Amino acid sequence: MHMKNIYLYTTVILAVALIALGCFMFTAPKTSSVNELVSFVDNAAQQVSQQGPTIFPAFRDKTGSWIKGDSYIFVYDMSGNTLVLPPQPELEGTNRMTTADPHGELFVKTMVNILSTKSYGWNSYLYIKPGSTTPSDKLSYFKKVTFGGNSYIVGSGIYLK
Repeated sequence: MHMKNIYLYTTVILAVALIALGCFMFTAPKTSSVNELVSFVDNAAQQVSQQGPTIFPAFRDKTGSWIKGDSYIFVYDMSGNTLVLPPQPELEGTNRMTTADPHGELFVKTMVNILSTKSYGWNSYLYIKPGSTTPSDKLSYFKKVTFGGNSYIVGSGIYLK
């Protein structure tokens, strides 16, 4: 075997090993966490479909059942306007369609785009975990809900780190 081929094979093996190691280092959510997230959002979406915006104050109540640790319900309209965001109430009333995470992911726009053709979706992006100052990996599940002729994005997420 030639030295050039040995170098190439060694490089390929090293690259595969590093990719495999990276896969093991990624913190994947537990199945129970994902199932709990889906149930949490499905229950909130059902409340919005029945009560409309009158349920929004309950989603903001820090002592209520809609805020659990660093999980909370968020609500946007299909234009990207923030309607409910408990950890950052100062952002309610603002449009976040062009807000990007540190990697450039337009997470609200992505949700709107997904829900323009589907009734639910998933997205991952970086977001500041409540109580933190630095962004963390977040996996969000969200649904499109219609009430009184208005469509809403109702969702929540789990932080992966």
